[in-house]
Amino acid sequence: MLIKQGIKTYTAHVNPNKPDPLDNAELIEEKFNFWLLLTPINIFWAIANRCWLLLGLIICTELTTFYLLDSGILDKLSAGWIKLVIFGYLALNGNDFKRNALQKRGFITTDIITATNIADANHRFYNNYINKANAQNSNN
Repeated sequence: MLIKQGIKTYTAHVNPNKPDPLDNAELIEEKFNFWLLLTPINIFWAIANRCWLLLGLIICTELTTFYLLDSGILDKLSAGWIKLVIFGYLALNGNDFKRNALQKRGFITTDIITATNIADANHRFYNNYINKANAQNSNN
């Protein structure tokens, strides 16, 4: 039985300040980030990916809803819906936060790749990167 795989979009990021930029290359898929919907996991995801602004937004959301629950302004259902909406928005944009965090660390976006999976995207990225480097060397 064949399983039909869809085409996914990835952005490729490298740090040109490193001696070998390909060693630290990162591919980020353009998709909904499910991990940011889950309350304890989203904090660890933000820390692991060094997304400090995202971490701040998650903590502010948690503290605000806790305060509003504790003071009796909101009931549990309302607080749950508020968190779901906010975390849903963050999950839609989570990989953009990751791209911005990489950019602040000196990474640049070098390529946009479409592929069926991450392995294929990795292969295409390295082939494109090597072909561009060879073309630049032949022009010099």
